Amino acid sequence: MIINLDGSAYIDAHIAKTSKEMPIPPRPAVVVLPGGGYMYCSAREAEPVANQFKAAGCNTFTLFYRVMEEAKDKNPLVDVAKTIHHIREHAEEYHVDPHRIVTIGFSAGGHLSAWIASAFDDPVLEGLDCRPDLAIACYPLVKSHPECFKLLMGLDR
Repeated sequence: MIINLDGSAYIDAHIAKTSKEMPIPPRPAVVVLPGGGYMYCSAREAEPVANQFKAAGCNTFTLFYRVMEEAKDKNPLVDVAKTIHHIREHAEEYHVDPHRIVTIGFSAGGHLSAWIASAFDDPVLEGLDCRPDLAIACYPLVKSHPECFKLLMGLDR
């Protein structure tokens, strides 16, 4: 299922079906944040990662956040915040435990995973219930990479 957000951002959600014959408790939700230096979202860090968590019994939500010129003004942070908020608002519908929402990101996505875990109370996120219950940052972008941070700051390259 595709869930559209602002601009070009969208979520590719994979939600396990439940039935009366096979009742299961609400599942953890894993928000996958692919890398790509805030220039693109890497396919190899998206669906293959989501599939592994899905196979382990989680519902997955791969976020294709805004990149390039759309990455300015904290837009990727807003995208992940809206994703987490959306999952919590629809927890019953998605059969998700709203207290077990995990972000996992790679490279720029790792930066984004750590960013939302530490900046969930940023004024730009006011009104969004967006603090992840666990954040995993895989080889995160943590050192000042000039091109990536120029995109985030909205500076000319």
